[in-house]
Amino acid sequence: MKELNGKNQILITQARYLLTGDLGKGEDDTTWWVPLRIKVPDQVLDYTLKEKSKTFVVPDNAPLKLNQGQTSLYRVNYSKELMTRLINELKKPDNGILSEPTDRAGILSDLGVLSRSGEQNTATFLSAAAEFKDEKNYL
Repeated sequence: MKELNGKNQILITQARYLLTGDLGKGEDDTTWWVPLRIKVPDQVLDYTLKEKSKTFVVPDNAPLKLNQGQTSLYRVNYSKELMTRLINELKKPDNGILSEPTDRAGILSDLGVLSRSGEQNTATFLSAAAEFKDEKNYL
């Protein structure tokens, strides 16, 4: 997922994910119906991705989190800029868009497996994990 420059839109693309990171040609032909539930400040935007890739309207330069409540079975690979905003949200667990423990745990879970497969940076995962040092809600 990435923000489109200078616009209040994000581009979301679905792809099959393998923990090994070795997806071969022809192994990603299925297009799934994906409920997005995008958490932004003060609201949840309910969108559905029915194509391989589509743009969606979101508040400009706001932190956002897909799969609010971790209710769907998919991983989210955020761009570096969006992940930086989410790590900043981890610093305010009581009043940010990640105020629910399931959403904070979901960010860390996605980062962990995506860094293992090489699709995210391990340093980014460790930076996010460090924000859990004072966590009060353990799942």
